[in-house]
Amino acid sequence: MVQSITVIYAKYFHNYTLEGAHHIPKDGSAMFVSLHSTHNTDIPIAALVPQRYTGRPIRCLLHSWSWWYQSIFIRLGGIAGTRKSVRQIFDSNLLAACIPGGVEEAFLHVASNGKHAYELNWTSFSGNPRRGFASLALEMGPGFKIIPCFNQNSEEMRWNPFYEIWSFLGLDYAYGRAIRRLPKGLRNFLWSSALVVWVTLGIFAIPIPVKVTGHVAEPVVVEEGDTVESLAIRVKERFEDLIISKQGRRHRSYWQGLKERFAFKTVKSD
Repeated sequence: MVQSITVIYAKYFHNYTLEGAHHIPKDGSAMFVSLHSTHNTDIPIAALVPQRYTGRPIRCLLHSWSWWYQSIFIRLGGIAGTRKSVRQIFDSNLLAACIPGGVEEAFLHVASNGKHAYELNWTSFSGNPRRGFASLALEMGPGFKIIPCFNQNSEEMRWNPFYEIWSFLGLDYAYGRAIRRLPKGLRNFLWSSALVVWVTLGIFAIPIPVKVTGHVAEPVVVEEGDTVESLAIRVKERFEDLIISKQGRRHRSYWQGLKERFAFKTVKSD
C-alpha cells in the first residue's frame, strides 16, 4: 500500500519519470549511492518507485543515530546501516542504497538558501572522508557494481520557511563555526541537537509541485587493483558528471522546477 501511494503521489504531483532504469541490474547485488536532500521526502520515491520498473526492491540503509524512526522505516524495507547487515544483503544478491554524504551533506544543501543544493559533500563532521561504501564494495570483490543516482529537482520538492530564515540570517555558518571551537563533548552534543531540530522542523516543509526525474548512471564496477580511495574517487566523478549533465546547475531554483513541471511533454521512460 505504501508503495502504491508513493507511486501515485510521484506520478500526479511531480510528474515523476525515471531515466536510466536499464542500468539497474536484473540480478545479483549492487549498491546505489545518492544525494541527501534537506527534507528526505524524496527518499521513498527513489526507493519504491524504481521497483515498479524493475521488480527489484531497494533496501535503504539508515543512519546509526536515527534510532527514533528506524523501527518505522525497517517495516518499510529499510535496514540499519551496519557493516554486518549490509554485507548480509549483498551476500543474498539483493540491492541496497546509501547516502555517503549523510546529514553533513543535507546541511550543506540548506546553507546559503540553497546555493549548494546539488553539490556532493563526502566529508564527516569530524573532517574524515566518507568512504565506507567503497570499502564494503571492495570486500565484495571485482565485478561488484556501485550505481550513482539522484532525483532531478529533489531540493525544490519542498520549501521550508524555517530553513530559509535560518540561512538568510547567516545562522547556519555562524552555528557551525561556533560549535567547532568548543570542547569535543559539548561540540558533539550541539551537533546532535542540530540533527534533532533539523528533522523536527522538516515537518513544516511545504510541498511544491515541481517536475522530478530520477536518473540512474552507468555503474562503476570494482576492478582488480582498486583501493578504497581510488574507487571512491571514480564513483564521485561519475556522480558529479551525472548531476552536471542532468541537473545543469548547483543552486536551487523553484522557478526552473515549476517550469519543467508544467511545460513538460510526457516521454516514455526507458
